[in-house]
Amino acid sequence: MKFFRTRDEIDLNKYYIATYEIHSSSSLKDAAWNLAIGQSVGNPNVRNEWETDDLFENHSCVIVGDEQELSNSREGNVQIAFPVVNTDWDTDGMSHLLCQLMGGHVDIDIITRCRLVKLELPETVTKHFLGPKYGITGMRALTGSYNKPLFGAIVKPKIGISPQVLLEMVD
Repeated sequence: MKFFRTRDEIDLNKYYIATYEIHSSSSLKDAAWNLAIGQSVGNPNVRNEWETDDLFENHSCVIVGDEQELSNSREGNVQIAFPVVNTDWDTDGMSHLLCQLMGGHVDIDIITRCRLVKLELPETVTKHFLGPKYGITGMRALTGSYNKPLFGAIVKPKIGISPQVLLEMVD
């Protein structure tokens, strides 16, 4: 299996692409490999009898980019293509998506910093989500607030208070 691919070699309907800003104590290539394998098919450094070629071909993440270029740097952006087929989007897609994007790789020792900076979801994924009910335009119309930032907060206590007390708390 080819783990490093150009964007043109990837069927963008079968993968979603996450762009990470990574700092590595080794190289971006090593960090990308650990992240891609660890967040899809298994342990990046240990193989077992159940990890077949078919499993890797159909379920492994792939790294978008040039292997040599990633070998020459310790920090920068890395793109990982996650197979859409690995997630049951109808029943628990959002939880699984969050786990894949920022789950177990936080304990990879060569990754000293990792920040998700961009997520590209194909229509094969976005069709499962309703999206925001109003969007930013609708929220601004509802609040009558057009020229300033909108903020949200969790008010404490959050239960056991009347609507009138809540209004007093946030006023």
